[in-house]
Amino acid sequence: MKVFITSLNSKYIHSNLAIRYLYKYTLQISDVDVSIEDFTINQRKDSIIKKIIMSKPDIVAFSIYIWNYSMTIEIVESIKKINPNIKIIVGGPEVSYDPEELLKRAPSIDYVVFGEGEIPFQNLIKTIIDNEKDIRLSGVGYIKNKEMVIGPKSPLMNIDSLIFPYDLPFDKTKLVYYESSRGCPYNCSYCISSTIKGVRYKTLDLVKKDLQLFLDQEVKIVKFIDRTFNIDKKRSLEIIKYMIDNDNGVTTFHLELSPNLIDEDWIDLLKGVRKDLVQFEVGIQSVHENVIKAVNRNIYFDKIKVTLKELIDLQNIHMHVDLIAGLPYEGLKEFMESFDEVYALKADHFQLGFLKLLKGSQIRREQEKYGYIYDSEPPYEIFSNDFLSYYDIVYLKDIEELLENYYNSHHFENTIEFVVSQFDSPSDFYDAFSKFWNKRKLFEQKHKLIDLFIYLYQFSEEKEGLNLPLVKELMKLDYHRKSRYKETEFFGRLDVDIPRHEIHEMIKDEKFILKTMPQFKENSAKEIIKSIQIMSFDYNVFEKSYQKIKTIGYFDYKNDKFGIIGVDDNNE
Repeated sequence: MKVFITSLNSKYIHSNLAIRYLYKYTLQISDVDVSIEDFTINQRKDSIIKKIIMSKPDIVAFSIYIWNYSMTIEIVESIKKINPNIKIIVGGPEVSYDPEELLKRAPSIDYVVFGEGEIPFQNLIKTIIDNEKDIRLSGVGYIKNKEMVIGPKSPLMNIDSLIFPYDLPFDKTKLVYYESSRGCPYNCSYCISSTIKGVRYKTLDLVKKDLQLFLDQEVKIVKFIDRTFNIDKKRSLEIIKYMIDNDNGVTTFHLELSPNLIDEDWIDLLKGVRKDLVQFEVGIQSVHENVIKAVNRNIYFDKIKVTLKELIDLQNIHMHVDLIAGLPYEGLKEFMESFDEVYALKADHFQLGFLKLLKGSQIRREQEKYGYIYDSEPPYEIFSNDFLSYYDIVYLKDIEELLENYYNSHHFENTIEFVVSQFDSPSDFYDAFSKFWNKRKLFEQKHKLIDLFIYLYQFSEEKEGLNLPLVKELMKLDYHRKSRYKETEFFGRLDVDIPRHEIHEMIKDEKFILKTMPQFKENSAKEIIKSIQIMSFDYNVFEKSYQKIKTIGYFDYKNDKFGIIGVDDNNE
């Protein structure tokens, strides 16, 4: 019996944890040849179908989510047309809530595994191998002789008993997903995690053992999928301390935190840790108390913003914060107030998300209460509600695109900070900039990086009183600290008026290197020359006072650093 287990990820760097569990549990069954493959939604359907069919499987299993539902169903239907004898099994969050509806809608599917699927999937494979005709299993649904057969919910697992899902060595090109707990203590009405009550924790010794394996293998990024990593303060701090004490200088751990549980003990522990040892993802969703109450959250912005800012100001932790547009009682005016407050935190990544009415969520059951109109197909994103019109949603989609291009990309860090500061609020800037883009129909086009700089400069030209020469110099700084390509058409001549031999002599001077580029103290002059770009500016763009003075700076592309070589004190 050949079993092919797969899922369609949203990006190549992602790896699906669920199918790796299923793979390990299937390996325990005798007389089974099992294989596993990560595909992506960006691949051609025909190439995915070909890979599956050419493996000549008896059973194909898919893990389904809101982002891959439609494409997966199309692939399933094609597989069945090509070989009707292949048994199709599906599972995952998008099909767990209502297996009956899916079986009626997609007759090419033979079985649906719902709930926690490791044991039900293993039992189903065994019964198919044994050719049992009357299958009645916990966590399994199917149609037999036009009759719906839905087993009882499978019991929740003791996660200490879970088989470690990964084979060694790890694929260094992908994220490694990991869970140290299952469940969520909160009851947010838009989230399906709240449908399973309580939290189950993996024993700390087992967690540390797993983490050490990731550290020993020098995995680049380990992304915890724990819904609220820090719900148990003592436990979560002990895990963080283990990461700090055993830091290999390479691995980054990504954790989702509840912001109301971050306190001074967290701040004290994280002071001085290696930059990017940990990344934190924090859901704020709204700054308005009535909005937060309406979705059953108890995380109020006024109580968390000071601690969040402290954490962000440490500057050694990548912070991801987010808002959700479309929550009850939050109209456009109120949402932009939330936008301004969260933007002011200056987190590394600010995600502007849009509410999705997920199957099984409370807010989907309350859709009429708030006048929700939403897409009936995954991902079930809203079109409007009683507080936001469709036109408001479209407007916020434009803001989201600008936020991604200009803030979250980190290509414009200095320029965007300065230009935004010249407006009354961040929302005023993004409002005006979105109107500029719409007027020129820029949202309908694809753009090179240099084009984005040019659009921002052209927009800046229309802002009365804006220091355009400084904007241009800040853009030169931002563009060239990320790219070694010399963009002279827009920025003009970039080279400094220093003869090449003088630059070499300067680089050979140990005192000069220790003072200006200490990260290169162990490198030869030849190595340093290959790693840096020296450039002059009419302003001191390296210091926030932005003094108008001739300044020579450098970009260290090897270590992602930049700094000052010298300033012309005689410059007026």
